Amino acid sequence: MLKKHNLSILGLLEVKVRVDLVDRLMETKFPGMSFFHNFLLWENSRILVMWDSSVVKLDLVDMSAQEICVRVTCLLTHRSFEASFIYALNTPVERRLLWDSLKSRGEGISLPWLLLGDFNCVRFPHERNGGAPIAPREMVDLASCVSQLELSDVNHVGCFFTWFNSAISSKLDRFMVNHLWHQSNLNVFSEFVAPGCFLDHVLL
Repeated sequence: MLKKHNLSILGLLEVKVRVDLVDRLMETKFPGMSFFHNFLLWENSRILVMWDSSVVKLDLVDMSAQEICVRVTCLLTHRSFEASFIYALNTPVERRLLWDSLKSRGEGISLPWLLLGDFNCVRFPHERNGGAPIAPREMVDLASCVSQLELSDVNHVGCFFTWFNSAISSKLDRFMVNHLWHQSNLNVFSEFVAPGCFLDHVLL
């Protein structure tokens, strides 16, 4: 993906690499790339963010078991924005820590903000197909966070449902931006590519 799309920044979720092997992985597979990870904050390797430091500068804003937030500065244009790479935990109680953290940071943010990744819950009832009906309480925390931060989903192409098993399809993965992003004239869109043989999520 880095070579095909000439990417300057790449975020990987659920990497499944032991923390003692991540440096070797980066040296052998992604030489020259700088990186952040939150592998020490949870029992599973969760979020790995890498970037080409000759093209962009990334400064760490915040890190938790569910998020890596960075300030991105283009070295050519010197324009900056914040980006949150998200891999939310499985239960509503665990995810509430993420929503509270995002809402707290959003109160003082002065830059365009992009939030992307696996939110591990749907925003609307029609974003799940199959399985038991969705209880409103499963959506209310994300809805409250989106409303308070004035977030909106960006335009996308590709798959609508982004997670699959034998009985259920759900839109768990998304790209969202704050109102300052729309005012900044920054371009963004998302593409959700169908999963491969070993994935139950689409590629973002």
